[in-house]
Amino acid sequence: GTLIAMAAGAGFSLVLAVGARAVGASPETAVAVAVASIGMAFDGVARVEFAAFWAWERMSLEAFVTVVQEAVFLAAVASVIWSGGGATGALLAFAGSRAVGAAMGWLLVARHLGAVPIPRGSPSFLRTTVRRCTPFAVNDTLTLTYMRADAVLLGLFKGPAAVGLYQAGTNLVMNLNVLARSINHALYPRMSRAWPGKVQAFCRLRDASFRTISLIAVPATVGSFLLAAETIDFLYGPE
Repeated sequence: GTLIAMAAGAGFSLVLAVGARAVGASPETAVAVAVASIGMAFDGVARVEFAAFWAWERMSLEAFVTVVQEAVFLAAVASVIWSGGGATGALLAFAGSRAVGAAMGWLLVARHLGAVPIPRGSPSFLRTTVRRCTPFAVNDTLTLTYMRADAVLLGLFKGPAAVGLYQAGTNLVMNLNVLARSINHALYPRMSRAWPGKVQAFCRLRDASFRTISLIAVPATVGSFLLAAETIDFLYGPE
């Protein structure tokens, strides 16, 4: 899995960098796209590493690494901005923070499982894994494309200022999905073991995930709605 994530990340980074230049993008845009792709490649490696853990153990370890990763990202971005850096510098901070997350995941696997994870795999195993993963990868790609189409269209018609304001609001809401994904990622391994031989256990896990997500999502939804104006002012300022 680590080998596939690294190979795919390197391949897509190259394709996107070359593709950006091929369609006439500026050198700065091509560099920004390549750096962002490298950052997502590191993020993919980290997700593979955490898949070695089960359920709540994975949730606690991944949450710890995510906190460290995002703290590094925020500190690095603040440093870049205060020193007069631009978008490329901020993207480099993003890629660096994802590299930190991937390295921490790699070290956690080595420590908890007592073996150093080495990117490798037999050709037959790699072919089978890629074939099975490709439909999910396409689905994720289309989902991300759909989620960003609105910002792209808004930028074409209204410019970057409108996109920034729009993203300032929607990012707060979309980031709450991290909570649901964390719960799902923790339960998926147990659900896969229960299906199809232990249908009752599978149903209990499914129902538990719905209840847990609802207990988090409903208060978050109501709170976000009631405190929207105050939240925007607190995070971004009244201007």
